[in-house]
Amino acid sequence: ALESGHFVMEVEEHLGITAMASALALNTRRDKLADRRVRMALTYAFDFDWINRVLNFGFYNRVNSFFDNSALESTGIPQGRERELLEEFSDILPPELFTEPFQLPRSSGTGLNRENMLKAQALFSEAGWNVVDGRLLNEAREQFTFEILVRNAGEERVSLPYAAALRRLGIDAKVRMADAAQFRNRVRNFHFDAAYRGYWATATLGTYLKPFFHSTSAPMLFTENWPGIRSPAVDSFIERALTTYDYEELHASGRALDRSLLWGYYLIPTQVEPGGRWTYWDRFGRPKTTAKRRYFPFPETWWLDKEKSAAVDAWLSQAAESEGDT
Repeated sequence: ALESGHFVMEVEEHLGITAMASALALNTRRDKLADRRVRMALTYAFDFDWINRVLNFGFYNRVNSFFDNSALESTGIPQGRERELLEEFSDILPPELFTEPFQLPRSSGTGLNRENMLKAQALFSEAGWNVVDGRLLNEAREQFTFEILVRNAGEERVSLPYAAALRRLGIDAKVRMADAAQFRNRVRNFHFDAAYRGYWATATLGTYLKPFFHSTSAPMLFTENWPGIRSPAVDSFIERALTTYDYEELHASGRALDRSLLWGYYLIPTQVEPGGRWTYWDRFGRPKTTAKRRYFPFPETWWLDKEKSAAVDAWLSQAAESEGDT
């Protein structure tokens, strides 16, 4: 049926926002992770392309924005009103934010990841961590330790090769599996270096931004702000987005917020599905253009096509007769 075209297997592309649906939150409340260069180095060491090729058959994508597929997504170099908003905080934002498009590190997917690992090593060195006798040490001769907190086999599966890569840099890296209660208790009390956390978003922004990213939410128990983001720039863009009634100002604030969060390296994006996976008998008519939305447009915008349905029934009848003959 699949070969004849009467049965369909397809991936419906996501046309709406996927946001940071799956990411590794880095706990900036820990002194060693408060340095942006360290978080950036940890991001360079995460070989998404190898993990995706070997473990996931190349199926997943990686999101490059907190507001992808929307007018809030930051692209290229900041321009216009967005740049004006960002320049108010030029003293605390990284200089490259104004001159370079944000890009997550890519690799060949072969498992070597040499260039990115060298970049990570250089960033660690800038932050005061250097390799001595195979161990990444600070000036006090303390080794860099890093524990990835996971709650299921899927997260563990992705984390183990990442931990192995970190050990190549001289880091004492471990993956710790916790049951649901222990996981939640440790996250609630900020007893973690890194833990998997997904974030959703909307195309118009909303009050969810404060518990997600505002500095006032960082010290709260049960906070959604797992990385502990505390940035005057991020706070300002959130406040502006929530109070403006101007269309352009809203989008400029959203793009400035997106760019600030990305360049802060608070999260290591892991993987998102490229779209919904669906299988169905080809009995339906479909509109030529699909509306921008997150989920598959069946059944709201599809209809039963009598000719297609009759063709499927005829094929099934013929297949049943052939089955009976054999």
